[in-house]
Amino acid sequence: MIIFWSFQLKPNEPYKLSSLPEFYNFHLTTVTLSNPKKQANLFAIIDKQKYLIATVNSHFILHNLDLRFHRSQKCEFIAEGGAEITVLGYYTTLKKEKSIDDEDEFKAIAFKANKISQELEELHKKKKH
Repeated sequence: MIIFWSFQLKPNEPYKLSSLPEFYNFHLTTVTLSNPKKQANLFAIIDKQKYLIATVNSHFILHNLDLRFHRSQKCEFIAEGGAEITVLGYYTTLKKEKSIDDEDEFKAIAFKANKISQELEELHKKKKH
């Protein structure tokens, strides 16, 4: 299930990600500037570490991103500078879909297929004799 979400950050007023629904994470897709004549920086503070996510100004008023934040992370967003920032994204469920792209799963399937192939070959040889 996907729930689209946005929030507006005023300078130096944090938004805590702890408001996420249980069993969801937040996928941040877009950051935009409310006043293109000013500049602001978007930071994520995760477990007391501060990370610069984007700088928006008259030259770059919009950034497309592909960042995911897990509910269990102690994360908050804060805007620094002279303008408000709008953050867009969506919530997604935490359930991992089974995928053959997972290398370990692929190796396990390949191993089983190889073993079955060997057993069938042995049975075929026995029938010939």
